[in-house]
Amino acid sequence: MVLAAQSDKRREFARAAVERFTAALPEGPLLIKPNVVSHEPYPTTTYPDMLDEVLGLFSGHNLIVADGPGADLLRPAKILREHELGRVCARHGLELLNVYEQAMSKVSTAAGVTLELSGLPARAAGLVSLPVLKSHKICMMTGALKNHFGFLSKKQRGKLHFGLADIHQAIAALHQAAPGSLVIMDAIVTEIVTNEMRHGGQPTLLGYLLAGIDPVALDAFGLTLLQKVEPALQGLGPRDIPYLKYAAEWGLGELEYQVEWIEL
Repeated sequence: MVLAAQSDKRREFARAAVERFTAALPEGPLLIKPNVVSHEPYPTTTYPDMLDEVLGLFSGHNLIVADGPGADLLRPAKILREHELGRVCARHGLELLNVYEQAMSKVSTAAGVTLELSGLPARAAGLVSLPVLKSHKICMMTGALKNHFGFLSKKQRGKLHFGLADIHQAIAALHQAAPGSLVIMDAIVTEIVTNEMRHGGQPTLLGYLLAGIDPVALDAFGLTLLQKVEPALQGLGPRDIPYLKYAAEWGLGELEYQVEWIEL
C-alpha cells in the first residue's frame, strides 16, 4: 500500500506517515537515511524540513543519521560537514555520519550479488529512508530503492556507475542486505533528465508526497508520477526499469499496489 498526498505540506505528511506505519517500526536504534547526493540543495537532496520533522518524530529513539555522497565527488567529507542537512542534525544533537568513513564489509545476498557496504544498517533495528523522486541518466529513475545506494563503498559505487557491474542488480540486492522499515518520499519538486543539476538535472514541479513500507510499490507508483513530466519515461511500465523488475522477482515488494490518498 502507498500512502499519498497531493500537497506540499511535508511536516504534516511525515506525521501522518509515521502514525500510519507505526506498527512496522521495530524497537531499538533507528538509522535515518536522507538523500545527500552532493552539495546541491533540494530537489537534488532531501528537503531540510523533511529531515527536521522526522528527527523530531523519532526523538525518543536512539538515532543514527548517515549517507554517502556521490562517488565522483573529490571531498565528500567536506560536503557532509558543510551541508545544510548536517546543520539540521546538529540542532537535534546528532551528527550526519559519512558512510565512507565507517567500517565496510562484503556481503553476499540471497540473489548471489556481492556488495561492499557500510555496517551501519546492521547496527540499527530499523531504517527510515527519505528519498527524493527524480529521473536518473543511468537507472532511468531514482527513488525508494536507489536511495540505499548511499550505503555502498565509494569504490563499488564508482564501478557500478561506470558499468563494470550490473547497477540494477546491486540496487535491488541492497534491499536484501539492508531492508528498510519506512520510506517517506518527496515528489513535490523532482528533477527531470537526471538527478543532479550539475549534470543537467532540471527542477520541475510535480506536487506529491508518498510513503510506505514497500519500496517496490512506491517506485512503481512513483514512475507513473514522473511520467507526467519526464518524456523519457513515458510509455514505460515498472518491469521496464530493470532494478524494479529484479526487486519484484526477488520478493522484495510488489509491482501491483493500492494508493490511499489523504488530505492535509
